[in-house]
Amino acid sequence: ITRGRRAMYVSAACLYIVCRQEKNSVMLIDFTDVLRVSVFKLGATFAKLVNLLNLQLPIVDPSLYIARFAGMLQFGDKTQQVIVDASRLVQRMDRDWIRTGRRPAGICGACLLIAARLHNFRRTQREIMQVVKIADTTLRRRLDELRLTPSGNLSVSDFRGLWLEQSADPPAFTNNRIKARRAMLAQQEQQQQSESTETPLQRLARTGNHLQTQEGNPTNNTETGDEQINVVDFDGNVDRAFAEEFASYLQAESLKFITSDMANDDFNPDVSTWSDMDDDEVNNVILNDEEVRTKTEMWDRENKEFMEELERKRQARELDEGARKRRKQTRKKVALPGATPLESAQNMLATRRLSKKINYEVLGKLLGNQGSKPKVGPAHAGMIPSGAPSRMISVAGTPMYGSGYTTPT
Repeated sequence: ITRGRRAMYVSAACLYIVCRQEKNSVMLIDFTDVLRVSVFKLGATFAKLVNLLNLQLPIVDPSLYIARFAGMLQFGDKTQQVIVDASRLVQRMDRDWIRTGRRPAGICGACLLIAARLHNFRRTQREIMQVVKIADTTLRRRLDELRLTPSGNLSVSDFRGLWLEQSADPPAFTNNRIKARRAMLAQQEQQQQSESTETPLQRLARTGNHLQTQEGNPTNNTETGDEQINVVDFDGNVDRAFAEEFASYLQAESLKFITSDMANDDFNPDVSTWSDMDDDEVNNVILNDEEVRTKTEMWDRENKEFMEELERKRQARELDEGARKRRKQTRKKVALPGATPLESAQNMLATRRLSKKINYEVLGKLLGNQGSKPKVGPAHAGMIPSGAPSRMISVAGTPMYGSGYTTPT
């Protein structure tokens, strides 16, 4: 079990297990303060040992830590009274399902803060947080959960002399009910707003969608809101809704002049015969050449930087495409295989420089170059450097003495 784990972590976890079994007021974070290690690493070792050893540890009672934290907060002669009120608050929170699933430090911090205020001790939340070693969010959340219970509405005298038999619902259950209630109210408000702005056609479409989900006899009546809608009369309702929709549309102020002209007997649909059209209004929309030039200059001046950036990108793209084409046209040097290994080696030396540190001219003189020019591919014959023929060509036709090969004739 201890293999692969630090002895310091294992020892601290074993000591904390004993403290839990003996119901001591020592917390796991106290061991981390002494050892200067992470509480999560020590907690992981503790949980691993408990699972491997199948230990059944008792649930931590927050009342065990009340006296210890109260002594650290220095209440003086009223320390015992503060401890009694804080322990009573712990019992009340346990009855209201606040303690279940919560760490004992948060419960102790909230109870000690309330008990200190009951005895006129001005202990700030920061002081409580430093003593019990919790975050401010945890402390405020425990206080809010206690405020929503019936005990949170009691006065000081009622709290000390009255014990409520009723218990509140768990905080998680209460929060879920509050969220569900808010969601339902928001949905109802949204539905009311949509119904207030709903047209007859939209209302009829919503009714039709509801009717499609009904099963059984089509002559049955279906309730939608405060109305009784018959499935058989659905087509008639569609016609009436269309009529109402188009009537409301044609009665708009913007369309009155159209309906009045169409109602006249002398209405001519030929546009060329209409005399109420003003050509000046149409001409004002069309720009002349001077106005077009002026607006073009204004646009170019306002978008000068954008056009310059666009031109730079176009030039860079053209350069990139040209370099890409040149790279595609470049071909690798290929040496044709020779009739003998010596000739193949000579062709390879002619098309590929092995090293810059080799003086090919001196090498050719040492080998007594008397041969012909090496053979390379017809498409790559021009790749032999023209500026140094004495280096590469001389080496290519030089036989190697003592190698057993002769220059081919």
